[in-house]
Amino acid sequence: MNHVPIDHDAYKAIPKDSNLRSKNITLVTDHFHSEMNLAHVFRLSDALRIKEIIVIDIQEPHWRKLEKISRSTLKSTPYRYCTLEDFLREKIEGEIIGLEWTKDSKSVFDIQWNIRPCTIILGNESHGISPQLLEICKECIHLPMLGTNSSMNVSMAASVALFQLIHGQN
Repeated sequence: MNHVPIDHDAYKAIPKDSNLRSKNITLVTDHFHSEMNLAHVFRLSDALRIKEIIVIDIQEPHWRKLEKISRSTLKSTPYRYCTLEDFLREKIEGEIIGLEWTKDSKSVFDIQWNIRPCTIILGNESHGISPQLLEICKECIHLPMLGTNSSMNVSMAASVALFQLIHGQN
């Protein structure tokens, strides 16, 4: 068998429904420090056609750097900024799910995922999800860790969790 990688132009030529969004999933980034992590969340969101990214309370990013790292996915993924207080006042469609290891969180590999609108909150790299946001989560999910470290990088964890939720339960 002759496996030849597809080039970028050939991939772009594959027809895609630009209105299709993955199961109406909205992502919330809670006080991210790293532009690298935010850029990776944009790339992930483009790959999975996430409905929207809501960026909470981040310092003004370096746009050229963010655009370069995200490989221009800022143009293809709807996003907006807001404060934590403004987000807490919004009416959120569907369930709010935190990607956070808590006393009652469930493994992302053990939950029964139904096709439904939801908002998934991704926490700060050092402190996790803000207590005010954890309070409004209907449930929390986590990635089971086998090593000595208790967590992964937030953008890596988001990738594993979202691919499992969207593709893992066919």
